[in-house]
Amino acid sequence: MHLRLLIIGLVLFPLAHTLKCHRCIEGFSACPEMQCPAEKNQCGTIRLITYNGNSMISDFKSKSCAATQDCLQGSLNVGVSKFILTSECCSSDLCNNKNAPEPPKTKPNGKKCYRCDGNEDCRGTVNCEGDENQCIKVSVTTGKKPGTMKGCATKSMCLAKNLSIPGISSTISCCEGNYCNGVNGLSASLLVLATMLMSLFLSK
Repeated sequence: MHLRLLIIGLVLFPLAHTLKCHRCIEGFSACPEMQCPAEKNQCGTIRLITYNGNSMISDFKSKSCAATQDCLQGSLNVGVSKFILTSECCSSDLCNNKNAPEPPKTKPNGKKCYRCDGNEDCRGTVNCEGDENQCIKVSVTTGKKPGTMKGCATKSMCLAKNLSIPGISSTISCCEGNYCNGVNGLSASLLVLATMLMSLFLSK
């Protein structure tokens, strides 16, 4: 009898001790509570800020359950536009009641990568900033239309080699040398790129 109770207790223990976290996308709904699955052992807040030049054009915030590997900081700089991701994770019930912090200001670090301007011109230069130590190439196909984004990125943005998003297929490649991300390519939509970045972190 005691052995049976022990086995039942071990089976039910993960269910009884999973976290409760807020889950929402700011501006679309309230933040109701959710019971996290066992593999999501933290509560997280994620913030994706998009800049056009020096002007902020969007500030997307979300809250949900998270795994340790979801708690990333990073940036992707494609020249005229830059995407900065910040996140905060915690490990007590409903602890993700605040938004992730604004990213710190950064300065050029001396590394240079190619960027794409126009339909077939990927010979422009991006001056990488902060901890952007990788040159990145994102190949995107929406429907039958291919495109490429190039620029600077932090290592965290290079973790996903292939993103699976309905209607979009993509491949990410990164390298460390100056201008190592090649010259040729077609430019892709910034909206598509922002969608890919959010899908990468919200789908985990």
